Amino acid sequence: MLKATVPLLLLIAATAGSRANGQDSARDQAMQQIQRQQTLQPADDGIVQAWVEATFRTLLSGGEPRAFLAAIAHWRDDPQSTSQFVGALARECARQAAAVFTNAEVTPAASAAVATALSDFGERVPMDVLLTGLRSPVAGTRFLMARSVASRRATYGTNPTQLASVATAVISAAASETEPIVVAWLYKCLTVPGSAANAAVLDHLITVFHGRVEARRAGASFIDGAENEFLEYIRGSAAALPQNERNRLLPDLATYLRAVGERYAASDIGFREQVNAERALDAVEAVLAGITATPGGVRTALAQGPRTAVLEAVQQAIVAWIGDEATAGVLNGGNYGVERGAP
Repeated sequence: MLKATVPLLLLIAATAGSRANGQDSARDQAMQQIQRQQTLQPADDGIVQAWVEATFRTLLSGGEPRAFLAAIAHWRDDPQSTSQFVGALARECARQAAAVFTNAEVTPAASAAVATALSDFGERVPMDVLLTGLRSPVAGTRFLMARSVASRRATYGTNPTQLASVATAVISAAASETEPIVVAWLYKCLTVPGSAANAAVLDHLITVFHGRVEARRAGASFIDGAENEFLEYIRGSAAALPQNERNRLLPDLATYLRAVGERYAASDIGFREQVNAERALDAVEAVLAGITATPGGVRTALAQGPRTAVLEAVQQAIVAWIGDEATAGVLNGGNYGVERGAP
């Protein structure tokens, strides 16, 4: 199972806190006077803006993240706050957040606190601000924003313009992302429900996958499990993949199969990475079997027993797919055209 790293979990936990009453100040009193209004006038928007700016200023000057979250939650969660008032609060928080996410001088705890506040507003936050958060230098912020984006995929997945906008940001973010759990959520941003055979969705997902496989060709070796999000998404519809997408995907699948197999055989592999590798081997072969109508032998080999007992059988089954100098594999013939050994 893919998990966040300990520092990332600690950072997110540090921003969590109980809800508390707002400070008894002139700005709070002004907010209280307008929170029940069904229609907000420009002057009312100005009150919200002043309160949010002051609250962000306190956080960014060394304020406690929990106090920041509690102050926002006080107004957002108060049953007396109208939808219009909460909407204005969310919009102003989002406006302030966009600047925070692109400021490298903001502390990780403050950035993650802002991201947490936006996440708690749900779909009231404009998508472009969430996408800006994917470029944050803070891993906790990128995780929270990727998760918030993914939560809306059923909506933007049916809108080609919105999907393209999200995909552009996700592909860019994935190219440099180093946190496995963030990569997994970036994949999830594009795993639109019910669209595993949708050409536009597939094109974006395959682009992300290609970038990650290129990193392996350049030397990355650790099997972090992030790709399983993508592989599990398409394994049930692999047989229905359009031909052009198959042509794009097969060389990368073959290389990924080889790379995972090599790492699976390494003497220094740990238990968590071994589990990630076994899941990846299983999923890759399931996708290849769907595309080629060839069952393959990797999954059968994995089922034979513990890793030490199946290593040779797994490696032989991988060669049967990708070939080597002496033997051609399934993917080296027919219309597949994968180079022997899947470099």
